[in-house]
Amino acid sequence: MPGIESEKLQETLLDLLRSQEREKQLRDENAAILAGMSAMAGANSKRQVFNGLLSVLRKYIGFEHALVLTREDENAPLQELVTTCRFFESSTWPVGNTFVRSMNGESIALFAPSQVSEFQGLPHEMFQYCHSVLLTGVKVSSGDAVLLFLHSERGQFSPQCRRVLERFRPLLERAIIDIDYRER
Repeated sequence: MPGIESEKLQETLLDLLRSQEREKQLRDENAAILAGMSAMAGANSKRQVFNGLLSVLRKYIGFEHALVLTREDENAPLQELVTTCRFFESSTWPVGNTFVRSMNGESIALFAPSQVSEFQGLPHEMFQYCHSVLLTGVKVSSGDAVLLFLHSERGQFSPQCRRVLERFRPLLERAIIDIDYRER
């Protein structure tokens, strides 16, 4: 009997430790979201808003480059709005099933972007940065937007990265809306 009680106590202590770790993680993420919102509130340009967002997300997602694509008309291709990489400036992207899923709010990690229609037509100087891609989309007042995180090495974005995007969705939406607004 004492062995069973000791085992139950150990299980309860383990559950408590897990809860405390999760609580600490949530506190850290909430602090990061508030810091990001504060940085965006003081921003004077779309570039400052974008950089504020990226500085928060770099703590949780290991990406090399990022870009925001937008479109005003649902029949139009997506166009670069802001990017960290000069090779993506003024780029135009076709809209396929993957981008449609992301614009509907899904966060997607691509382990083989070369197999995805939106990436198949990219010039080599752009594709070399896209061996791993993490993307999510949002609806903005003027149309659709997709946020892409890029890495030149394969397998860089785990399911955990997708969960981070889901938890940070309010910050992502606010930042992309602000970037879009400042562009107009």
